[in-house]
Amino acid sequence: MVLGALHHLALVVSDRAQSEPFYDQVLGFLGYHQVESNEEFTLWWSAQAGGISITALPSGQHSEEGGQGAIATTKPWAAVDSGQGVDTNALEGASLSTTSTYDSASFSPFPEGTPVGSPEDRLRKSLGLYHVAFCAESQEQVDALYDLLLAMGANIVEAPAPYDHYAPGYYGVFFTDPDGIRMEVVHMPLQP
Repeated sequence: MVLGALHHLALVVSDRAQSEPFYDQVLGFLGYHQVESNEEFTLWWSAQAGGISITALPSGQHSEEGGQGAIATTKPWAAVDSGQGVDTNALEGASLSTTSTYDSASFSPFPEGTPVGSPEDRLRKSLGLYHVAFCAESQEQVDALYDLLLAMGANIVEAPAPYDHYAPGYYGVFFTDPDGIRMEVVHMPLQP
């Protein structure tokens, strides 16, 4: 892996038995394979993206966020080189919400006009993780995952749609896991 790339995603969930089938289907769709399941954790692996694991809170324990865990991820943001552009070789399996030249001053992961005090506004102003985004190679893959999520009965936050206010060509679906951890699958062609 590249220096500075994140190596793995570790999730703490409130009910591992409930969350494991959700992650097995979603991560399987994304190309991960379950490689280990023991008393402590379940681990999925992708040779291109690294590992994602879930573990449960100890019995009777609840986080202040109602069971939501902390997240880290696998390989994504290593592609930005001090604002001078993007190393597309480092983007394989990555999720990078930007065009070929990253301008942190103009990038915003939140829709324009998000009402102050709304649940979205409060969520984005809270400490910790806002959401995790995974890459798709096409809009059709985003739509196919959406169909799978509907079949699973998953909570859909935003149906697949273009989000050009994020970046040109940005197309994604937003959803939550059984504990309410926000996730996204996005297709965003890199601009020349």
